[in-house]
Amino acid sequence: MTFPEFRPDPDAHKGRCAVHVNGARCYTRAAWHLDFGPDANGTRQLSFACDLHMGLVQAESVYAARHPFGAACGQAPWEVCAAESTWQAPDGDGQRTLAVSAERATLALDKMREQLAFGLHPDLQDGGEEPTA
Repeated sequence: MTFPEFRPDPDAHKGRCAVHVNGARCYTRAAWHLDFGPDANGTRQLSFACDLHMGLVQAESVYAARHPFGAACGQAPWEVCAAESTWQAPDGDGQRTLAVSAERATLALDKMREQLAFGLHPDLQDGGEEPTA
């Protein structure tokens, strides 16, 4: 299974689920518009999922944001269609976002560093000062 498979999608404006299962795309009517955050080049990675596959996304992926699929999705920039949505993310949704995942990773690394009594070089510590040359 591959999710999500990012590639140019000529059918993005049609709003179909882009989840690939066993090499085949779902194509069910989209229920969710997803933002997976930027790729290595800084390009925002967007996708669609049906209700069934949204559960798979939540179980298997980390995403930056989501909102219900609307008329502007796939035809307007993310900011436009997200702004048109009046949907409020449920409390548990925040646990799956990129920001929360990054925060959890940072906390885990900090805890590991403390457990190993591993100190960073003074130039790498965040002391609020710029390193001197």
